[in-house]
Amino acid sequence: MTNLSDRIKSCFSRSQEERKMFISGSRMSSDKVIQRLSEFSKSSARERLHVMRFHKAWRHQNCPVMKWYSQQKKSSTQFQVIEHRRDINGPFYHEFLLLKLIDGAICRVERAGEGSQADAIRYIGCKSNDTIQWFSEEDCGDARIDSEIISEVNFGRKFDILDVLGICYSIQRTKGCSAYTLQRYNCYFLCLTILALLARQVAYWETILTTNDWDSHIKTVLDRLSNLPPEETTNYAALRLSAAVGTDNPQPAEAILKALRQHTTVVSGFYSRYSHAMSLTLWETSLDSALYSTVADIAVPAVATLFEDEVYSAIRLKDITLDEVLIGIVAMMHIVQAWSKTLTNKMAEYYDHAMQQYEAQSHGQEIEFPKTRRREAIDRIMCPIFFLRYIISPHSVFQEDNGALFTNMLDKLRMSAFKMALLKKKRFLYSPVLLDMFRKPEQFGKRLGKGLEHELIVATIVEAVYNNGSKDISDLRLLLGACLKESDLDSTLSSFLAPSLSHSIRDIVKSQMPLIDFRSSQQSKDNMVNRTVGVTEFHAEYIKNRIDAHARRVAHYQLASGPLVYQDISKAMEDVWKFLQESVYGITIDTNLGVNLSTSYYPSDPIRVVSRTDEGAAEVWFTTQPLDEEYIANIAEIQLTTESKDQGWVDSASNSGHSRFDLAILATPDSKQPRVHNGLPLTWTSHCNPLAGKEYRRLRGKSFHHEDPICKNLAPGNCIGVCVVAFERAWVNDAVDAQLNVRFSRPRAGIREEMTE
Repeated sequence: MTNLSDRIKSCFSRSQEERKMFISGSRMSSDKVIQRLSEFSKSSARERLHVMRFHKAWRHQNCPVMKWYSQQKKSSTQFQVIEHRRDINGPFYHEFLLLKLIDGAICRVERAGEGSQADAIRYIGCKSNDTIQWFSEEDCGDARIDSEIISEVNFGRKFDILDVLGICYSIQRTKGCSAYTLQRYNCYFLCLTILALLARQVAYWETILTTNDWDSHIKTVLDRLSNLPPEETTNYAALRLSAAVGTDNPQPAEAILKALRQHTTVVSGFYSRYSHAMSLTLWETSLDSALYSTVADIAVPAVATLFEDEVYSAIRLKDITLDEVLIGIVAMMHIVQAWSKTLTNKMAEYYDHAMQQYEAQSHGQEIEFPKTRRREAIDRIMCPIFFLRYIISPHSVFQEDNGALFTNMLDKLRMSAFKMALLKKKRFLYSPVLLDMFRKPEQFGKRLGKGLEHELIVATIVEAVYNNGSKDISDLRLLLGACLKESDLDSTLSSFLAPSLSHSIRDIVKSQMPLIDFRSSQQSKDNMVNRTVGVTEFHAEYIKNRIDAHARRVAHYQLASGPLVYQDISKAMEDVWKFLQESVYGITIDTNLGVNLSTSYYPSDPIRVVSRTDEGAAEVWFTTQPLDEEYIANIAEIQLTTESKDQGWVDSASNSGHSRFDLAILATPDSKQPRVHNGLPLTWTSHCNPLAGKEYRRLRGKSFHHEDPICKNLAPGNCIGVCVVAFERAWVNDAVDAQLNVRFSRPRAGIREEMTE
């Protein structure tokens, strides 16, 4: 017995020692980075170790990171291959990335923490130092000192350092992961996020289906649904409802299919909404969520269209009166009781599933967030109140709002429907973590939301009415109307269309999945295996496996719950991707054309043009890169914004401003004059400065569209230039910042290369 006790104490002591070594190892890695930073503290050379402290605005002219990037343009800034490496000294094994530039140079990217060790292991974390350093081809060995390779990834296309800077900027602007935490947002997180997001840019799923083939694809899916075998139709609440309503109709589902066809075309806006949702999805496993949310958006107007149909107008719910309910419910009480029992059982199944998730989450959270006795006492008082409110409202069987009916009798029925679940899970009323289900519901597994609830109600009502001998459509109409509004039926249409459409789109995505080549170490650095996989496989087999391995190690050292760490890191990566798409690459949505990708161009320096003659003066400030045929064909809009002013004064004879900005078509980026066509220069005025402006003002110019002359006169190889003009003697055009935004009709592969050249 004594020996067993000694062994237990020894194991516990060894575990605590390993935990301390892991924490101190991370601190030592961070200290090394800080020491390297101190060596370059007064250096402005391009080889210096640079801490990425971004300006709030992406690519702002005063951003120190953009100034560092400008220094790198002396040589190539493009890469196609990244090495993922780690220090050879454990137990923490600091990780970093090497961007292998195409001219042979290397950029090293890594993350370290700065602050107290106690803060680093707390959820709030400590200050992060995201660093980048350029090494010449001759000095590349210095970037690999005391490290070993984990993997080498070849993306099969060129990226620019600016793409990586955009990801780092997005990480720092995303709540939570901007700070350094040992358990989650450390050096591993930075490396894996960069690799995952670059791989996602290779995939670009949202461009696979274009506007031209979307409508034909939707038609194929709906035609397949219209020919379902009888045994499969019972799986869909929408079809069961159609069969119940249209008993004399040989094709009762036709009205549903007609409504869906009308609201899922490109013209209806469905394609644009889905493309936008898809563009914000990082993981292939989240594509279903993007689709279901989009289908839910169009299901509401589809239901309105459905109830205009002659058959469905017979059960128009909004016409039901309170008197009908009070008389009718009593007359069909046996049906109501049967329905209540069926619904109770269904609800209890989902409730059990949710509670299993809560149990697992609560156990994991207690490792990092132990509750004080005072907090537990407060939660014991408040949780039953919140819990009952959650059960009864707003996720209730019967609703009061927007015309749905509500009576004391139905209130009693609602309570009885949840009685089983409430009694079975009574012990959870006193769970200290129960309040978290209201704060962070998305983190607690599958939740019984209104969509699923409404679908269950429709299905169980149809089942109860027709399994209990009623053939009267008024009974079905009455019970539906007592429980739901017409718009609540949107979930039945969503559940009908979404699964088949999801399956079809997944097949297309998989068939056109771009491939990535990568070498990864198997057991030792000398045993590297070459593989070619799709982006989805790369995410699953490399990125997520390494997240899981880190989460397990954190759990082993009892620093946090492994599943929670895995969940938080995966979610943070998706949040970073969304921010990158919307705030860096400018993903927007167009009702008719789908997702838009807008690229912006910025000047490297301010400009001041002074007219010293009556002829005036003009200079080209900055330009786009040479444009190819596809780029020109996809331009939807061009707009210039400047922060500028004139000389700040005028004489009494002046009644209008004489400083303006033009957009010009240039033959090459080095051209000083615009192209000439039919004897006229190809320039168009964007906007003028306000007269006698004392302060710099943010000014937005005219929007030029695809059908305007500037777009029609562009030829492959041309550039769009921003010309700063001051005409008439003594006039000044003084500009400190600008943004030339080019918006495209739809995203396309390869566009990001043009954004960064």
